[in-house]
Amino acid sequence: MSRFSSAPSLRATVLAAAVLLLAAGSHAATIDGPWQKGASWTTFRAGYAKSLEGGAPNGMAGFGIGFSHMLSNRVNLGFFVHYELLGKFGEASQIEIPVTAEYAYIVKWNTALRPYVGLGLGAFYHKNYQTGADRTDLLPATLIKFGADAPLDLHNVLGFDARVAWVGNDDEIVDPVFGKPKPTSQRWSVKLCYSRVF
Repeated sequence: MSRFSSAPSLRATVLAAAVLLLAAGSHAATIDGPWQKGASWTTFRAGYAKSLEGGAPNGMAGFGIGFSHMLSNRVNLGFFVHYELLGKFGEASQIEIPVTAEYAYIVKWNTALRPYVGLGLGAFYHKNYQTGADRTDLLPATLIKFGADAPLDLHNVLGFDARVAWVGNDDEIVDPVFGKPKPTSQRWSVKLCYSRVF
């Protein structure tokens, strides 16, 4: 199986994000409410997720939920939990549940689109399943993220989120399917987002 056979899924996710943001932003350039100090967001995400580890399977999909709060009209802090199927080789699969605390800085443009960049820290619950040597670990991680959001109205926001995480591994263990991990490996994901703002 080609290492890049999941590229159509990634392209579809990115294209859908672009179309949704353009549609959302076409009539909402003056809506600032979701980014006002004190606003709280509940965010749902779904899209593509992949490990860049040498023996990792092709990327698959993930989804998540998070809660964040605007500390100012440019800064928010949040807590997120995702479930990610990083990929499969036959019946064997790699699964992760990242739990992260995240900071984001929002850039205000003269359009409805609000790009952001951010950082995060967390723990990734990692599971190798049906490999003949099933194993679970809680792994430390740091991440950088970027994305953009556009409001539908004062309480509903569409967006996309892309991130790269550096995850520490137990590099003494050799898995019969996925091999021996490096001390640190990367994960990346691109997800569509819907947020409800209170």
